[in-house]
Amino acid sequence: MLALGGTLDNTRGRILIDKDATFAVGGDLINDSGRIEADSLALDVAGNVYNRTLYAVDRKETTTVSRSEEDSFFGTTVTTRSDSTVTQSADLRAGIVARTGDLTLNVGKDLFVIGADLTAVGALTGRVSGNIEIQALALENSRQRIDTVSNQRSYTLNNGETETTGLTASGSIVNTQIDRQIRHQASLLEAGGKLDLESGGSTVIVGTQVKSGQDLRIVAGGHLALAAVVDSTRTERRLSTQVEGAAILPGLPTTNGERLELRHTDTAVGGQMDAGGPVTLQATGSLILGGQRVHSGGDTRLAGDSVVLDGLTLESRQEARNVGATALSLDTRGRHVGSAIQSGGTLEITATGKPADAESTAGSIRGSGVQLDAARTLTLAAEGDITFAAGRNAEDYVSRNRAGTTIVERSRDESARNGLSGEAINLAGRNLTLEAATLITPGKATLVARETLALTAATDAAAEHTLTVKKSGNWLSKKTTTTEHTEQSLQAATTRIDAQDIQLQSGGDLDLYGARLNASGEASLSAGGELHAYAVQDVHSVMDRKKVTRSSLGANLFAPGFMFPSGSTKTETRDSRTSEEAQVTQLQSAGELTTQSGGDTLLQGTRIAAAQTTLEVGVGDKAQADATLILEGAKSRLDTSRTVNKKSLVWQSQSGQGESTETLTLVNIQGPVTFQAQKIIAQLPEGNFKTQLEKQAAQPGQAWMLQLADRPGVD
Repeated sequence: MLALGGTLDNTRGRILIDKDATFAVGGDLINDSGRIEADSLALDVAGNVYNRTLYAVDRKETTTVSRSEEDSFFGTTVTTRSDSTVTQSADLRAGIVARTGDLTLNVGKDLFVIGADLTAVGALTGRVSGNIEIQALALENSRQRIDTVSNQRSYTLNNGETETTGLTASGSIVNTQIDRQIRHQASLLEAGGKLDLESGGSTVIVGTQVKSGQDLRIVAGGHLALAAVVDSTRTERRLSTQVEGAAILPGLPTTNGERLELRHTDTAVGGQMDAGGPVTLQATGSLILGGQRVHSGGDTRLAGDSVVLDGLTLESRQEARNVGATALSLDTRGRHVGSAIQSGGTLEITATGKPADAESTAGSIRGSGVQLDAARTLTLAAEGDITFAAGRNAEDYVSRNRAGTTIVERSRDESARNGLSGEAINLAGRNLTLEAATLITPGKATLVARETLALTAATDAAAEHTLTVKKSGNWLSKKTTTTEHTEQSLQAATTRIDAQDIQLQSGGDLDLYGARLNASGEASLSAGGELHAYAVQDVHSVMDRKKVTRSSLGANLFAPGFMFPSGSTKTETRDSRTSEEAQVTQLQSAGELTTQSGGDTLLQGTRIAAAQTTLEVGVGDKAQADATLILEGAKSRLDTSRTVNKKSLVWQSQSGQGESTETLTLVNIQGPVTFQAQKIIAQLPEGNFKTQLEKQAAQPGQAWMLQLADRPGVD
């Protein structure tokens, strides 16, 4: 046992013990770029523990200038070269290691681990009275090179009385290259047995590999944050030319201009947690995951005042452009890396805070593009709201030549969906909102909101634009053909639930936006307020334009040898097509399907297939006497048009044609159906009510309309 009343400073030192060891330190333990190793190791430190890898910074700057002799024609050429570098390099990797046994930490203040090891072959147990900060070591390297070549020429003017010397012309080429790299040396927190860390304050574990052969438990008295970090590499090249004065400078460009080339790449580092047994992550404050991956061999439990399951965006970019001209090449991508939890047993996420008002995030569970997978039951419970939004994956591509005669532009903005799966799925909160989510379970999916429940859709957007200009002919006769294509699409990324049984329940409104519910057993939808099954729209538009210009020259009879424009015609054809297609909510159940609402129920072109369907309106504790069942159609629309414009020097003409088609998708119910509503409003195509009713009732899935023929309270 080593006992020390003050500080133990092992900076760049080695304490290597071939047996079990115990350290009792009355002050701080500083292990910066040091190694402390023993078979089993116990550290009892009254102050702070610093286990950090140090780094060195090396700066170099050089500048050289060379000047040519002045002559009467080329003038003076000055070449300047500057090179500036900043290099950060890691020192010896720090580490506190139990080589064959357990590692026990008892820290009176804070624990800091930066780019270092904290490992044990056996169990790792830490009790820290203050904060825990375990993070990657960030190292930044940069280099900037600037080469400048300038030329200038002077003149002398003597009018016999005075002599004047001035600058007639100057020019320069500046070539700049900037390389910048940020990389991280991840920390390692590893135990062959159990890993148990507990802090009295907050715990931050960022850019760290966390491994446990058995149980893993991290508890924070304050906030708890776990996240990956981002490495980035960026290269920028810029070539600038500048000319002033004379139009011709020997050896230099004759026009001003600038060309830029840029490359940028991101990669994720750390943010991985693996445990052979159960995992517990618990915070008295907020629990935050940022692009974190958690893999548990047993049950998994996350708890905090609020829980945030956030993600990272990794970007890549390649760009080349002539500044001031139209030439451009651009390829950018942004990829969402959401937090993902895979549990070998149950997965339970709980937000324990009490929201003070409707805007408060206390007690909430929030995430974007998350993946939650449980071998057994998946449970999310919140005193506040549960909100999962879609992450975003984006791409942009542009290619444009200098003359602007060839242009290609493409872009995509797609949803990174939320995925939830388990033997059974249970979600309960104040307000519950799932966007672009997929829920899959062989058991029961139960979603309960004390206020509102919404299964919403995100929007996936894509666009393409191409333009080509081709010229042909000679100086007597010329033809220019411009072809342009523009295409845009907006598609709904809807929420889907596949389960044996499905139960959706809200104390207020229940809103479905093009949702897909598929139950191999029974399905129940209950709203204390209104129930809405909306249709959403997919929009696709295409425009093709072709313009042909012809011009020719002829001889002037009154002025022989003089050529003048004898003919010029322009023909432009434009074709466009825009479709809006309804994506209706689909409810499918192999057994019984029941919907209940205290207020109105709106089915907008909804498609229902069940062994028995029951639609109940104006029921429950919040039943409204005037509650209405509204069976509304969902509209789809197709617009097409074609216009032709012709124009010459002496005449012009224009013609066009177009067509609009609107389709109404009515509510479709396959199987027996029972209506329990005081009032029903049903939308039918225009025409005689009885005729349309009989006609539509003959269509598959619309026999339910016959029940409305003689029913009172039907509009």
